[in-house]
Amino acid sequence: MPFNTTTANALLNWTLGNSTVNLPQNDKVYIGLSTNDPEADGGTFTELTGDTYERVLINNGESAYPDVIGSASNRSIENIKQINWTKATTNWPAVKGFGLFTAKTGGQPYFYGKLEEVLNVVSGSVALFDPGALKISFPTSDAAVAAVSE
Repeated sequence: MPFNTTTANALLNWTLGNSTVNLPQNDKVYIGLSTNDPEADGGTFTELTGDTYERVLINNGESAYPDVIGSASNRSIENIKQINWTKATTNWPAVKGFGLFTAKTGGQPYFYGKLEEVLNVVSGSVALFDPGALKISFPTSDAAVAAVSE
């Protein structure tokens, strides 16, 4: 599961009872698009810029906000409503990845992933994720190696 190093370490510390956990505040969650595959690049995130591109707010933690993300179930969470970016007025660079951010601008994503297919957004079209297209999950198991000492 590709969290950035800070978030991954904080989750691991929390999992094993370390009291110094410092997770990012997620009262607002934005999704951004990347021109590279951040998983292949070890978390490097080259975000689109210019034209009409900007991150999209997908959750702000307020009950009056029409949440785009459903509730977690069976180690998985996904979008239940369509996620739309603003209509492009020029051709955008090919989109290969996405990231989740705690701010509308700046910083690095705390979670990132690769798109299954490259997304080509041409002038006059809209980048979007249909319901269920953004799915984030934890694996059901992890490997462990035990040893016996004599």
